[in-house]
Amino acid sequence: MAAAMNQQAARPTETARALPVSTTSFTDELLAFDSARWQAAQWNNGGYFLNGWHPNQLAFADGRMRITLEADQLGLTGKSCVSGEYRTLLSYGYGLYKARLIASSTPGTITAFFTYSGPAEGTQHDEIDVEIKGDDPTKLQLNYWSNDVEHPTVINLGFDASAAYHEYAFRWTADRLQWFVDGVLVHEENGSRGPLPQVAGRIMLNHWGTTGTNGWSTDYQVTATPSVATVERVTFTSESDLASPMAPVSVGSLAGSAYWGSTKNWRAVATIGVRNGSGAAVAGAVVSGNFSGASTQSCTTDGSGACSITSTAIGKAVTSTTFSVSGITGANMSYAAGGNAAGSVLIRQP
Repeated sequence: MAAAMNQQAARPTETARALPVSTTSFTDELLAFDSARWQAAQWNNGGYFLNGWHPNQLAFADGRMRITLEADQLGLTGKSCVSGEYRTLLSYGYGLYKARLIASSTPGTITAFFTYSGPAEGTQHDEIDVEIKGDDPTKLQLNYWSNDVEHPTVINLGFDASAAYHEYAFRWTADRLQWFVDGVLVHEENGSRGPLPQVAGRIMLNHWGTTGTNGWSTDYQVTATPSVATVERVTFTSESDLASPMAPVSVGSLAGSAYWGSTKNWRAVATIGVRNGSGAAVAGAVVSGNFSGASTQSCTTDGSGACSITSTAIGKAVTSTTFSVSGITGANMSYAAGGNAAGSVLIRQP
């Protein structure tokens, strides 16, 4: 439901048209408004958006851009509150997108970094989202839309996104979507939940107040205290410019062993070896899988390209279990299950 909240409706002031697609990589330190690359929104979305957009709400100082949501005391939008939205003039496709920002912790607000294409651009609605709710800035709301169908995921950050700057990123390729926080892969999609986005989109940053989201967020309460989100860097690197292209990885070996944990139970151990398309060992791959009837566990391969996963205690009456690999993720890695030497292994009681 996350991106349903920031879906950009067709603008009444615009004519639907297919936007030019840029493949030019850039880094913007946000020292000043750059009218050659960006546009400051000046319209209203309606729907779940309590505020309207106005350029006054974007301020550049001290090497960062402040997006301020506050009561619309000047009557700039005809709505109860006003905020800012910064979006590129052109669309961007496959590549790596990054934003370094501090989110707001004001309840009922959303700090958002995303790509969007839809009816206003004369295309289907495709979108890739990074969102942080002011209700709980320790969680990251991830989502992608393909032809107006969403696929949301929530990630526990392990820190408060409103307390300090952190880098949020996603990499979009023809067969993968990967999200990163401070350079660490936190989530991956391969299209198994639904087709991945196909249409290039504008890069967008905004901060908005919610209303009527049916429990996804509390409603934003307009007060005399502004809510602020701050961004200090935005980067796009086209897929052709990335030094490390996505590489297919597979299970090169899968072995099982077992040992007694006590006289009443035993444990199974699955050892997985990960290899690339050339057969070389791959370090830093996160392997996920599960033993029969158990929840998913994971391990990260070492320099030899191998790692092990140990089951929870298995009762003496159960004489065997099967470990099955469910996925492999990692920076610049694409899981090619068709290349697996094995996808599961039967492990018997010792």
